Amino acid sequence: LSSIDQTKNVTLTLLLILIILINFVLLIRAIRWQYLVNNTTEIKISFFESLKVISSSFFISFATPGRLGEISKTVIMKDIDKKKAFSLTLIEYIMDVLSIFTLPIIFSIFYFYQIKYFIITFTIIILIIMGIYLLIKNFDKTIGILIKNREIKESKDIIITNIKNILKQKKVIINCLFLSHLNYFIFYLIAVFTFKITGFNASFLVILAGFSIGHLIGAMSFIPSGLGSRELGATAFFIWQGFSASDVIYSLIIVRIIALVPFFIAFLIYMKFVKERS
Repeated sequence: LSSIDQTKNVTLTLLLILIILINFVLLIRAIRWQYLVNNTTEIKISFFESLKVISSSFFISFATPGRLGEISKTVIMKDIDKKKAFSLTLIEYIMDVLSIFTLPIIFSIFYFYQIKYFIITFTIIILIIMGIYLLIKNFDKTIGILIKNREIKESKDIIITNIKNILKQKKVIINCLFLSHLNYFIFYLIAVFTFKITGFNASFLVILAGFSIGHLIGAMSFIPSGLGSRELGATAFFIWQGFSASDVIYSLIIVRIIALVPFFIAFLIYMKFVKERS
């Protein structure tokens, strides 16, 4: 509550601009989902249809560990086969995981500016890509050992086939990966400017690196929306760099408050969507 009270010292015009801009996370996700569906299925959806689906799943995922609520797209997308919708959701999920891992590593390279960080980053990225490739390639064998139910195994085979067919469309995958990275990059930039207008005295790169690392830790914790774990990870990074914990926490709480705006808008769209379907 004291952090909310301190916002009276912030330029409200700049704060309102950031509150408006943060809603781009919904718009870019809607563009990506529309592009992915329209180019990998026979179904063609409009941007506004995509926005309804994305907003609904975005709101549902707010309360689920690791944003597993995104799977709700398989129920929301009635015009697409559930197995196909699930495959598309997994593709999106993998893209988000790659973005969350690669961006903070890249920012850290620029901040620390040492060759050892480049080598570590390059190695981690290669290992992640290889891990995802091997997982998809051998997923059917692994699941076949764990699951004996025939119906589930048949569904699993269809989903894996769908994923492999989607991954063959390289142009679609590259464009969607770009949108995924752009989405998180904009979010991190908004966090940087929030830190700046709240008076946090640090360079652009150190805030970019610290906040994105905190966001990565929050995602890895599987706590819904990384609540607390993101702040803890970012605070530890900034303290390591010699900054005051109280200043960091204040800025992080303001970012968290701003980040609630897209969830509130997603909630309103979700309620309208439910009303239309009922």
